Amino acid sequence: MTEKTGTLTARAAELRRAFDQTFATAPDLAPVETADFLAIRIGDDRWAIEISEISGLYPCQSLTPLPGRSSFLLGLTGLRGAVLPVYDLHALLSYRAEAQPRWLVVAAKARLCLGFAVLDGYQRVPRKDGPAQALADLSAILEKIRQQASVIGGRGLGP
Repeated sequence: MTEKTGTLTARAAELRRAFDQTFATAPDLAPVETADFLAIRIGDDRWAIEISEISGLYPCQSLTPLPGRSSFLLGLTGLRGAVLPVYDLHALLSYRAEAQPRWLVVAAKARLCLGFAVLDGYQRVPRKDGPAQALADLSAILEKIRQQASVIGGRGLGP
């Protein structure tokens, strides 16, 4: 037997032991706590919105613009029998505003929509890992909208 054949035989035996070992030990069946996110892109950056923070995702079909001084408020839209204000998520996060959003998410904690242009998809990740960059549970965004509404004399967002 040559040295090369002996090395291959030893390697094959090592691989066989490793393969057999995978069946000898019980798999780890501990439940992994996961979180679900919508992956979106704003500018060149990837962001994520936790699914539990929204009550719906819709294509943006029509917006009725409103006169006013708010650079964040794009207008009104009708969704499922309700008229909701639409805010530009790009502008709220200090990005260059898009001309027209392609997607709307309805915030679960307020009666309003956030518009954005690029939807990358759905992600389920272990909660300990989280997405690369997440929106701060939308509460910071909603607070920014509340402050803007109070500056221009608008009404509150409700509960």
